[in-house]
Amino acid sequence: MSVDSVRSSAAAGTWRWWSLALLVMTADQATKAAVQTLMYYGQSIPLTGFFNLVHVWNTGAAFSFLADAGGWQRYFFIGLTLAVSIWLVVNVTSPATPHGGARLQPDSGRGAR
Repeated sequence: MSVDSVRSSAAAGTWRWWSLALLVMTADQATKAAVQTLMYYGQSIPLTGFFNLVHVWNTGAAFSFLADAGGWQRYFFIGLTLAVSIWLVVNVTSPATPHGGARLQPDSGRGAR
């Protein structure tokens, strides 16, 4: 297998993951917009015997953690998210290091183990 075909295959795999991430992000935002538009605040729609779709606002982090912290947490988590996202993009798009350092990409199953 030539080096160009391996690179092409790796690039195709990378774009597949980026596409999946974009699809998930778009579905998340579309769902949030639909809930805001179609449901009034506090409305609950039973979907199964144990799962309801409920329109609520989470002013904190996960499950309202830090909800009463005064607002600084929004900027902290935005900054943290941006830093991690930049780090991931750099590591996913950069080539492996000459001394054998790994890239953050799924294993293609090729090469020596």
